[in-house]
Amino acid sequence: MVEPAMKDRRGSPFHETPVARIGSSVRKKLSEKRILRHTEHLAEIEETTDNSIETETHRPSTGQIRASIQMDFELDSGDDNVEMPVTPHVETSLQKAYRLSCQQLNVAPNHSIACQLDGTNILGRHMGLNSKQARAIAIATVNTINVHTIDLSYNCIEDDGAVSIADMMMENQFLTHLRLAENQIQSRGLKELVNAIVDNETLEELDLSGNGFQESDAEQIAKLLTENHRLKRLNLAHNCFRERGGELIGPAIARNEGLKFLDLSWNHLRRRGAAAVCESLKSNIALQYFNLSWNGLGIEGCQVLAKVLPQNDTLRQLDLSSNRIGLDALGHLLKGLMNNEGLEGIKISQNCVTSEASIALLKGLEKSQKTKLKWVEIKDTIVERKFLSCYTEFRKSKQIEIIYAYKFKDSDGADGKLEDESNELEGDPLMILLEYMRLSGLRLIDLFKQLDKDGSMSLTRSELMNGLIEANVPLSEKKLYDLINRLDKDGDGEINYSELLDGDKEHRRKMAVMKVRANGEETELTRLSTKIKALILIRRKMLDARKKIMLARRPPAQGRANGSKSPTPPASTPPPPSSSSSPPPPPPPEE
Repeated sequence: MVEPAMKDRRGSPFHETPVARIGSSVRKKLSEKRILRHTEHLAEIEETTDNSIETETHRPSTGQIRASIQMDFELDSGDDNVEMPVTPHVETSLQKAYRLSCQQLNVAPNHSIACQLDGTNILGRHMGLNSKQARAIAIATVNTINVHTIDLSYNCIEDDGAVSIADMMMENQFLTHLRLAENQIQSRGLKELVNAIVDNETLEELDLSGNGFQESDAEQIAKLLTENHRLKRLNLAHNCFRERGGELIGPAIARNEGLKFLDLSWNHLRRRGAAAVCESLKSNIALQYFNLSWNGLGIEGCQVLAKVLPQNDTLRQLDLSSNRIGLDALGHLLKGLMNNEGLEGIKISQNCVTSEASIALLKGLEKSQKTKLKWVEIKDTIVERKFLSCYTEFRKSKQIEIIYAYKFKDSDGADGKLEDESNELEGDPLMILLEYMRLSGLRLIDLFKQLDKDGSMSLTRSELMNGLIEANVPLSEKKLYDLINRLDKDGDGEINYSELLDGDKEHRRKMAVMKVRANGEETELTRLSTKIKALILIRRKMLDARKKIMLARRPPAQGRANGSKSPTPPASTPPPPSSSSSPPPPPPPEE
């Protein structure tokens, strides 16, 4: 049997909705006051009954008054179902323009995008946006002066969406950062974007990485670099410009006078294309960070760098990781480094740099009187004891930190002992991570904030992977992949802080269950904790030993012979990075 719907005093049915209700205590007090008021009125009526002018037919009887009081009390008991008035949401002009555009284009509005329209940043990474949704965003932001950053990376806006963004930028002269990485933009979309950005006077950062641009598209990139000198950061990584594209882009880089950050990694730059890109450093006077990793410079590119690096004093960091640089190519590169007066750091990891080549690098830099290098990264090179002895002598005269691998081999081929050689543990990867952080005195929120550079409260898979590797978490690469797949529950390619918290709660529940079932016996958790404690202790001993080595390498202070303390170095001079640390990251986006 269906129960009849409750009704209010006017006869309208109530609708149960999650809104604020009148408190029961307040309602009870109101009812008591109302009963008291009616009772006093009833007493007055009884006292003036005999003196009243009106007849009995016009005066309410005592029973009627009591019935009215009871009715009011019963109606008060239904106040739990009375809805409090809710202030309606006021739609702003930008939100209304976005909603109407979505209706006209027959697409569903994105709630997250709509909420960000009145702010300064529109962050729409990994939201599955298509070309029509990108057009709706462009229509809504065409006249705004508040939005400075639009990030639609890792979607599928394609050429049509890029054309819409370009049309918006022809009118909007307030946007400073535009990121459209991994959006399947092809030649038509790139052409329209370049035409819009060439005339734009405010854009400082452009990210078009991972769109698969080909050699023919390099003409548009060359046009952008030649005609626009206001861009500060340009990311073109993970495209396919190849040799011909390098020949077109190289001269444009040389003529550009505004770009400070340029990423051309993973672009298959080879031979003449690689040489042309390297040749651009001869005339460029603005570039400070240049990423050419994962290309194929080889000996041709290093020969050009040997000629142009002595003539460039503005470049600060150069990344040549994984560029087919062998012993001969390193010899040419070393000539350029010895006569360069601007570079502070260079990466040549993941090349064919042997321990012998590393020793040659030390000797060449030791002879240089011009180099201003602070660090050189050869992180994957397995060095020998001979290199370590040469490095000890090198540090006495040069404050250049060589970042090399921990592992080393003796000259006879026998493996040298390494304090941290067993760096991987078996077991549940999530349990290993959280237990390692707990025993190391690290908090989950601190790790997340350290890796979340853009403050989006989410990490990409690569950001989390690199962060855990840099934190020296004792997990193999396979275990790290298993851990990330486990944390990324929704499969969107990003790990949110809530997903990390879920993992932490799961770990705590397992710990509680293990402690209850253990009953004083050794469990998997206790065995794992013992191994991690031993590993942390080994690493501390290793760091102490390295500190002693570093102290022994320092030249004696002037007052040490007299028994006085050595002077404290000035606070403005930062200490050199340790050999196990990573080099300084590239400058963050200017927002």
